[in-house]
Amino acid sequence: MQVCSLVRLDYLNLSDNAITSIPPEVKQLVELKLAHFSKNEIKTIPAELSQLVNLVKLKLAFNSISSFEHVSISTLTNLVTLRLDRNELKTLYNSDTT
Repeated sequence: MQVCSLVRLDYLNLSDNAITSIPPEVKQLVELKLAHFSKNEIKTIPAELSQLVNLVKLKLAFNSISSFEHVSISTLTNLVTLRLDRNELKTLYNSDTT
């Protein structure tokens, strides 16, 4: 995803684009505050999303996500809004890693 080279990007809206995955390179978007990936076909979330410590709002609604366990939410200390509705969640976190 070429957008990952835009390291100063602070707002990314890729909603409603039939995206099937978020690449691990997303970790390069260190200034990202708002990330909207709703209404896609995403099934898994890369652990690298945990490195986006400036995130304030993360929208992942209306996808096919079944687990959020690879993302360490505790590192996202600025996160205020997390939308995961309308997914296929079975696991939100891994109790062995908390």
